[in-house]
Amino acid sequence: MVVALFDFNGNLSALYQFDQTLERIFARAIAFEGNTIFVLRDHVYEPGRPYITTSLDRFTRPSVVTGIDEPGFPRTNSPIYPNPATSILNVTCEKGYQIFTVNGTLLKETQEPTTTISVADLPPGLYLIKADNQVSRFLKY
Repeated sequence: MVVALFDFNGNLSALYQFDQTLERIFARAIAFEGNTIFVLRDHVYEPGRPYITTSLDRFTRPSVVTGIDEPGFPRTNSPIYPNPATSILNVTCEKGYQIFTVNGTLLKETQEPTTTISVADLPPGLYLIKADNQVSRFLKY
């Protein structure tokens, strides 16, 4: 018997396989609780013998890291638009801004208040913008 777990995007996130070479296994129930899977199984060890053993197996899937917050880069839902952008990015910042690649390379910065930033010279890709000590992501295409 195999128990497979998939994420919401259809990607395989965990796979559990039970050895069935010497026994027949009948799974009666499978339950999930957080990262834990419970499987109630009946085992028939010797064909023709009149006994069945029932077991409850518990498997704990390791937690999955979905993101890391960087110190000094607090995330925000500040409005930047349009996103994705082609040539102009609208953002309100009173203390200036910095634009970084996803690898952390600083590409543009100013210390002046602004509401419009030209991104026409940036190649297509994903960027981080730090404006007034708040970080947002934007896509340039």
